Amino acid sequence: MKEQLNKARGLAVAGITAMVFCFTSCGVEVGNPGSVTLVTRPPASVSGYQIVDAANRRVRIPGDITSIVTTDFSTSSLLIASGQTGCLSGFDAVFAESFLAREMGAPLADLPVVTNEEGLDVDAILRIDPDLVLLASRYQDRLPELERAGLNVVVADADTLDGFSQVSTYGIFLDRSRPLARDTVDVVFSVEAVLKKADTVSVYLAGAEDYWQPADRGLMTELVEIAGGRSAAEGREGQPVTPEQLLEWDPDFILLPGGAAYTEEDILADERLAGLYAVRNNRILTLPEALEAADSYSMLVGMQVQWLAMQLHPEFFEKQAVCEEILDFYQKRYGISLTMEDLEG
Repeated sequence: MKEQLNKARGLAVAGITAMVFCFTSCGVEVGNPGSVTLVTRPPASVSGYQIVDAANRRVRIPGDITSIVTTDFSTSSLLIASGQTGCLSGFDAVFAESFLAREMGAPLADLPVVTNEEGLDVDAILRIDPDLVLLASRYQDRLPELERAGLNVVVADADTLDGFSQVSTYGIFLDRSRPLARDTVDVVFSVEAVLKKADTVSVYLAGAEDYWQPADRGLMTELVEIAGGRSAAEGREGQPVTPEQLLEWDPDFILLPGGAAYTEEDILADERLAGLYAVRNNRILTLPEALEAADSYSMLVGMQVQWLAMQLHPEFFEKQAVCEEILDFYQKRYGISLTMEDLEG
């Protein structure tokens, strides 16, 4: 994880210091984000420019973009945060069902969804016929179909922190005054720096349907690790556990996902868990819905890590200050007014 953070730091710095061309219709300055390499800045008379995307493809992008389809939570949230909601013509199912999309409502409510349980819905994208498709790397096997249809496609990989650093510094996501990378990845760096002297705490990440089955290892596990924790179920993620196993692990904290099929009170009332340190000391947390982990690193990563660090290491992070920063982030980037109660864990 430390190596990943260092790599992400380098990519973010590269993107922030190399802002060199702009989209004409969406009005966004763009730059060189490491793996997305700017080849040249086109003169005003040239419609378009070239980049090298996350699949190491040299892609020519039209200069006049008015319609974009995104295919994962990361690119959807980045596009909106950078003020480009008007260019968004379709997005993924995870984003469509997210707290963010629900709170924003119109104009997102009527946009078509281009992914489903089976994966990418290429036909839905073809019906939209966008100027640009931001294709999550997990759907890269469908790239030939999109290319045969004549669509402009950029492969984006936000499944890792350094991949997100690259995506977040794609020119399309940068506003004119404040690179989004600074709002996200740099917050992660600051939390990491504060926690260098902190002891790592163990966290049992409970599954969404049943607390006797830990969550699969995924994004939330990585966020907990960045926030100074470690998975109590390391090596057993996603596998059912017994009361005896949980008592042996005896985690410092139990973390429930937002929208779990059970509550903190259910765990506290389960006599089989009464001997757990986390239960005896009421160290059971529920991730706020506003900070749901989704399926990839996103604009929320800085806020997610701060909230987790505040809960796991309150001696280093002042609750009022962290919560106020999260409230300000949501208001500034998405126009959503949250309350302190929305961030209770």
